[in-house]
Amino acid sequence: MPDLAYGGEAWALLRLKVPQRVLAAAGVDGAAVALGTIAWRYTGIDGEPRAIQPQALSLPVLPAVAFGAISEDELVLRRIGELEAAELQVKARRAAMAGDWDTVMRLLRKAERLGGDNPWIAAVVAELRKLAERRDEAVFAKASAYGSHRMHSRLAVRDEERALDAARPAATYLRRKSHQGRAEGPDPSSASPRD
Repeated sequence: MPDLAYGGEAWALLRLKVPQRVLAAAGVDGAAVALGTIAWRYTGIDGEPRAIQPQALSLPVLPAVAFGAISEDELVLRRIGELEAAELQVKARRAAMAGDWDTVMRLLRKAERLGGDNPWIAAVVAELRKLAERRDEAVFAKASAYGSHRMHSRLAVRDEERALDAARPAATYLRRKSHQGRAEGPDPSSASPRD
């Protein structure tokens, strides 16, 4: 996890696979299934170690119809898309370093699909596509490593939805940039804060 800066938030996503036998043991719909315990340790701004006491994680068993009726959280979906795009950049970097530009382009097409709903991903992938067309392994590898790292570990504006409408841009360390080393100009997506 990145250091948490003032005015920002950091995310940790957890994906659990629950074995069928655990669900069968829970039996009736609505029964809670214990999934584990989560504890958090961190260092405060004063340098002192801190901990959040372990919290039990359990979820109710739902029939497929009820589960399908639950709406997906758009912010969570956006974060998941960023992590998937980051993984694709790591794979594209490896392919570029091996000189496999066909694989690089295939992976960038996958990442472009993720960018359909996320202007930041779309801007990053557009920059990477330009670099891939030049077939410069070193430059592409550096840019894709940077982009992947930023998507994996970025801080976000605490209320990103409200920040999208704000006239004043977020603090520099909370902005989303599509590429490294360039001066900030207009936001390429014109619909989201920069990093």
